[in-house]
Amino acid sequence: MTESLDAHRESRPPESREGDTRLDDVVEYDLRENIGFLLRTTNQVAVSRFNRYVAHVLEIENLTTTQFAVLTTIHRFPGTSFSALSDFTSIDMPTLASMITRLSRRGLVQVKVNPRDKRSRSAYLSPEGEELADHLTEHGNRIGEFISTGLSENELKRLKTLLKKMCAGL
Repeated sequence: MTESLDAHRESRPPESREGDTRLDDVVEYDLRENIGFLLRTTNQVAVSRFNRYVAHVLEIENLTTTQFAVLTTIHRFPGTSFSALSDFTSIDMPTLASMITRLSRRGLVQVKVNPRDKRSRSAYLSPEGEELADHLTEHGNRIGEFISTGLSENELKRLKTLLKKMCAGL
């Protein structure tokens, strides 16, 4: 038998017998108050808005959202190692390596042997890649502002701090 939410709201817990846990003493699970659900929902809305906002730019430039992330990250950290880039963007190494190969073939990224560690490679943007990344960064900043509309500067700073702390603890 399927119970409706309305019926559940209107129902009262049965009287408990001695030794039983009282149902009203049990903390109920409210999905809408669950941090995982809130994070997932917020992420879905943010990604949807991001995708809609930058869709025309990505289509014109023939880029994916992950390529957007990689190009803007290399722009911010020129000469970053593939390993650091993978960690920073949360893109696994095989996916990242093939993506960088494609971006390199398009003339957007240059790959060099890391001068500090000959076993690793570093990623740089070509002049064309720099120009594109400047453009993408502007859009990234605008969408960040759009997504956080309704939050004060203080609230946004606090939210970022809490999310980073939470992520570090997982």
